[in-house]
Amino acid sequence: MKSINVEVFHWVFMALFLGLVPVTLATAAVAATAMRGPWSRWLYACAATYCVGCFLVTGAGNVPMNNELADLQGHAQSSYWTGTYVPRWTLLNTIRTVACVAASGCALVAYGLLAAGGGSGGALYSPV
Repeated sequence: MKSINVEVFHWVFMALFLGLVPVTLATAAVAATAMRGPWSRWLYACAATYCVGCFLVTGAGNVPMNNELADLQGHAQSSYWTGTYVPRWTLLNTIRTVACVAASGCALVAYGLLAAGGGSGGALYSPV
């Protein structure tokens, strides 16, 4: 697991993982300020789900656990690995996976409604 923790800082992963936060927030902000339609609620849900369910869970849960694991040696590492790390990390990873799938689903629904004419046949753009 330690080698995975070192490899995860590869620039491509970090750019995608960190870059999706401002992208989803900016998309939701544009939907809130310049566009209207039922699909905009799906973009808000997408942004909230990704930011909380994936990014926050990773930063507040998985990263501190990975750092603690990296600092442990010998028997303490083995005990932490089996007693705490694996069950908790698996739960947090499941939450992140479900959140990412849900955020993707919200985005797909939003863009599907947008492509179909805004979801209600109304104006897609409304200057504030």
